[in-house]
Amino acid sequence: MKLILMLFIAFNLWAGLPKKAEGDRYFVAAKKSVKKRDYRGAKEYLDKIIKLDVKLSKSGEFHYFYAKSLSGLGYHKEAMDEVKMFLHRSGEKTKYYNEALEVYNFSEKRVLQQDKKSSNYGNHQNYQNTQRVSNRKSNCVNGLCFAEDENVKVSWNDANNYCKNRGKRLPTIGELKRVYLADGGDNKRVPNGFINKFYWSLTGLDSNSAYYFNFFVGDDRWSSKHQSHYVRCINR
Repeated sequence: MKLILMLFIAFNLWAGLPKKAEGDRYFVAAKKSVKKRDYRGAKEYLDKIIKLDVKLSKSGEFHYFYAKSLSGLGYHKEAMDEVKMFLHRSGEKTKYYNEALEVYNFSEKRVLQQDKKSSNYGNHQNYQNTQRVSNRKSNCVNGLCFAEDENVKVSWNDANNYCKNRGKRLPTIGELKRVYLADGGDNKRVPNGFINKFYWSLTGLDSNSAYYFNFFVGDDRWSSKHQSHYVRCINR
């Protein structure tokens, strides 16, 4: 038995670290490089992880650090895509959520500046609030009219009652999609008051779950009705 164990240990030493352990080691090194603002070095470590084709212990965070590295190197469009992937996999309550939004908004501004410089087209809005996704004064889009800014973050039942008590209702998941797609999926031009957060819909999955819409990424998901998301009431 001891001989088998010794042979097993010897084989692992000869074969080197398992891929997952090696990937985690590269990831730790990449995080340290980002902290030192060595974005090129961080990207090299992260590219090695991609080549290993392994799932990391903290796979969601990979996309944040890759986005941070890409943004630091000037690859802003790619950085925005990585942030979207990070939010899609990790959600709102994850670590680095606010930092990811900062990376997205920074890269977005750089992309707008580059587009303006290359095409000499228009005066792009300089969004002062990185959380806002609209500067419109109108609260109506595609025939849907919303109440003034609420941005209340509550459970689904509280959100539903909140709107009913105001003589309004929650929007369906389809209506929230219409809002997001009103300008071709440009999440900066939805009715005034929406922010880059998750919003409850009236559409239920079952007695305990309901759908919500992510205005930062532009997709719908579901969660327990006991969780807290934002609410905007719609006119009946």
